[in-house]
Amino acid sequence: MRMNTDAVYWYKNQVTIMYRSDLSPDIASKVTSFRRQLNQDVIGVTGFKLLPFSSSNVPHTKQQEEAGAVVEADDLYYLFRLPKQAIDTVDHADIVVFYHIVPEPNEMEETMREGGSMNGNGGTNGMGNDNATDNTLVVVDQLNNHKGALQSKGVSSFDAMPHWFGAGTDGDVPVHGCPVSPPIPIHDSNATGQWKITLPKVSDPSLLDKTGDGVMVFILDTLPTRDQILQAAETVGSNNMLLQHMAEQIKLENIKICYQDVPDRAQTAVTGKDIYGRLAGFHMADHGLFIAGIVRDLAPEATIECIRVLNDDGVGDLKTLIKALKDIHKRMLPVNPDTEKEGDLYNKRVVINLSRRSELP
Repeated sequence: MRMNTDAVYWYKNQVTIMYRSDLSPDIASKVTSFRRQLNQDVIGVTGFKLLPFSSSNVPHTKQQEEAGAVVEADDLYYLFRLPKQAIDTVDHADIVVFYHIVPEPNEMEETMREGGSMNGNGGTNGMGNDNATDNTLVVVDQLNNHKGALQSKGVSSFDAMPHWFGAGTDGDVPVHGCPVSPPIPIHDSNATGQWKITLPKVSDPSLLDKTGDGVMVFILDTLPTRDQILQAAETVGSNNMLLQHMAEQIKLENIKICYQDVPDRAQTAVTGKDIYGRLAGFHMADHGLFIAGIVRDLAPEATIECIRVLNDDGVGDLKTLIKALKDIHKRMLPVNPDTEKEGDLYNKRVVINLSRRSELP
């Protein structure tokens, strides 16, 4: 099957919950207690319960593995707080947690078919356990109808939703917001690959003189490996001078390539349009590099870090995206919990580009 822009997809029997909670010294135990109380007081009546994700399912870059960085154990949660404040001075934070939905022992999954099965647009093949009935909506509705269940534990509010998964841009817009059609050759430049970008309609003309000095730009997108980029630059030579420039910047580490394995959904949902504007699937592994080239042209002195969050067909999921955002967030804190030192981006100017985003409502 191919992704239909009118459809919304999620993984079968998985749920994402975002809490707004006060903090405590042992936040991991607190998150676990949230789950236990929800299972007991809210989810139990549906015949299901929430189980935590395994940290082994979370994408890691080679750099993180070499540094010995690990994700949170037990309940897989991501904590977001104001970067400019230390953890002991913040009254509250946003916490994102991912859970599996499983039937309680001795409960028949079929009892929830009428209320929980989806009719066509969710839980398709490749998204979780293909042979299982999808009970995601039953559990999500039950959670969202009992948002006050954790007030005694300091949770002022929480929201539940499926673990979104998909690709492309909204089907309601007249055109896609980025080049998602196969490349079309042009022959009107003496410097192949170098067409200077101009922004004549910028509201503040002084911005045109900015170079990006001191700014870190993250590009969360599809991405080839570092070796693939350098090999491509060597192969095309002077036929693409922009790629040559990008390769040099990668060697100098002014452009960093953070390649990681991501959920492989190429056979389930694909994205892109053919030259006639029809939906079609094709590899676009170099889209993130294309965006990096635009940023490099507009802000030549900015430092760029490309992080792979979508597979080669431009497909990703919410867990992979949240993980990448959390890794950036840690680096912006006064104390990075992974290194126990000041984050390398603390008090720095940071821009995060999500131009090739997943189809996440």
